Amino acid sequence: FTGVPAIVDLAAMREAMIRLGGKPQEINPLAPAELVIDHSVQVDSYGAAAVSLRGLGPGSTLVLINGRRVAPFGFTGGATFVDINQIPVSAIERVEVLLDGASAIYGSDAIAGVVNVILRRDFRGVEVAAGLGRSSHGDADQRQASFTFGVGDRAADGYNVFASVSHADQDAVKASARWHSQSTDYRGWGL
Repeated sequence: FTGVPAIVDLAAMREAMIRLGGKPQEINPLAPAELVIDHSVQVDSYGAAAVSLRGLGPGSTLVLINGRRVAPFGFTGGATFVDINQIPVSAIERVEVLLDGASAIYGSDAIAGVVNVILRRDFRGVEVAAGLGRSSHGDADQRQASFTFGVGDRAADGYNVFASVSHADQDAVKASARWHSQSTDYRGWGL
């Protein structure tokens, strides 16, 4: 991974991933350092989430794990992006974002930039996390849990075994539960 990456604080990244859960986000293309978890991919994404930099879409942002390319999500029917939902948040050490000069190094996959997810390499102990949430309308309950376990010291023992399991679930919200989507008649809005 070359260049001078911008380091994203892991706590802020976890908070952002929780905050963005399942909702399309607007991006300001004039703010090049903005990292957006794009859940609004308009293909059959089957719950996948993609990273989009500079408003150019997830196909223009290259996602690496520990500096290596990752196979794209296979069920999109044409769009190419990495499903970051497959990376347990508790396994992430930090996220590096390279915003400029990336296409010269990585090719057209990185026109918008490169996001390099660095995973923990030497974790010992047990970490358990859980969370609950609810929308401001009193519905769309969310439940999240993760379990992380690691043994061995790479320096002393020569090995480290690390496992992380996480699960997130959100209740459905019907279109009729929100005033702006109760009807498909948009004539009153001038459409």
